[in-house]
Amino acid sequence: MKKGPPSKKRRPAAARAARPSVILLATGAGMNLRSSRPGVLHRVGGRTLLEASLETCAALSPARTVVVIGPARREIEDLLAGRPVTLLVQDPPAGTADAARRAIGVLPRSTSAVLVLRADVPLLRAETVRGLVRRQREGRLDLTALSYRAPDGNESARAGVYCFAMRALEKALGGLAGAARRQSDADLSAAADLLEGEGRIEAVEAG
Repeated sequence: MKKGPPSKKRRPAAARAARPSVILLATGAGMNLRSSRPGVLHRVGGRTLLEASLETCAALSPARTVVVIGPARREIEDLLAGRPVTLLVQDPPAGTADAARRAIGVLPRSTSAVLVLRADVPLLRAETVRGLVRRQREGRLDLTALSYRAPDGNESARAGVYCFAMRALEKALGGLAGAARRQSDADLSAAADLLEGEGRIEAVEAG
């Protein structure tokens, strides 16, 4: 009896769910760089800042990568044409918390962990984001936040790179949207502040 070709093994649902999703915030207009181009399209080491961030996050084999862009989006759309990413437009700009809120609406329902970061961090290493995600999972934390030491070495500050448990991110963003905390331009760090008071979070210092 002839055997047919071997069937492709499907990845178990649990394995697919274990992969984090990624939200890249690329809404900046480049004003800090005194340029009319979107900031994430400036180049460092032969790559745009956005390309560098995408390559770093690709090391996670994310379930989905969502890039949130602002009104000045034509050049970014051209750059990302054909790439396996989901584009969302935030117009008018309304803060990074609003950008994240829009993005989680298109993530897979099975998503359990979400890496959220600005798309203009060119020196971020793949092993750093892997470590951030791993610590969030191992500790079953609501949030791990990348931190760095100030030049004087005495204080640490957040680097704007976060790995949230999906349920915790939804809860924190819902809290920011509440009447008592309504802000049109709330920063994602405010969501981290909410969790710091109520949940299990941990700072992971950049190596």
